[in-house]
Amino acid sequence: MSKTGKTVAGIVVILVAILGFGIYWVANNLDSLVAGAIEKVGSEVTGVPVRVSGVSISIKEGTGEIRGLTIGNPDGFKSDHALRLNSIRMTLDTSTITSDPVRIKQISVEGSDLVAEVTVGSGINLAKISDNLKSGGGGSEPSAGESSGPKLVIEQFDFTNAAMTVKTPVSQDKSQKLGDVHVRNIGEGSGGATPAQVGVQLLGPVLQEAVKAARKEAGNLGVEGYKEGAMDKIKDKLGIGN
Repeated sequence: MSKTGKTVAGIVVILVAILGFGIYWVANNLDSLVAGAIEKVGSEVTGVPVRVSGVSISIKEGTGEIRGLTIGNPDGFKSDHALRLNSIRMTLDTSTITSDPVRIKQISVEGSDLVAEVTVGSGINLAKISDNLKSGGGGSEPSAGESSGPKLVIEQFDFTNAAMTVKTPVSQDKSQKLGDVHVRNIGEGSGGATPAQVGVQLLGPVLQEAVKAARKEAGNLGVEGYKEGAMDKIKDKLGIGN
């Protein structure tokens, strides 16, 4: 082999070694990388702190779990958190792991804890987070940074058996079951969705369901600014028009 040939071969060996180390490093740090990405993107799209206690992903088995995902509160609210998703389980399409988009067959969230804090001056904490999603998170046009990574397709999302505590200034805390939320085919037919867009499309319907229930409860309790809901209910029962 010529000197030039040996040099090229040596460069190839070095590149292969670097690539192999990179794959090894990513494989062994995948859980922490995913946790960091969730906290970063989640905080950006919700406008409040997002924390994750643990992530476990098995590429071989095609499964994943995110544990202890906690979404904090906007300024002006006192409860410890707005949402706490104890366990998020995922089933991955392993044939798409190195593709763009990456396909997730199912995401299941069961038994979450939500706190709807209703105040006269600041409104409802969950409504504030919902407004943050609509105004700044995961719009239809991703930024350059968002579009640089692989996108996602979520075939099925199930949010079930969640409980919500409603806190108001006029009564004791009220606990109630939140209606289940099911979303299908996120990113399908559009080349996938960015992580920020996925976050909005998953969390948005959950917040919508929770805010609707919180406003109804606040109206029933006669909280100033939410009495209209209670009056509408009374009018319906009496058959009185608007």
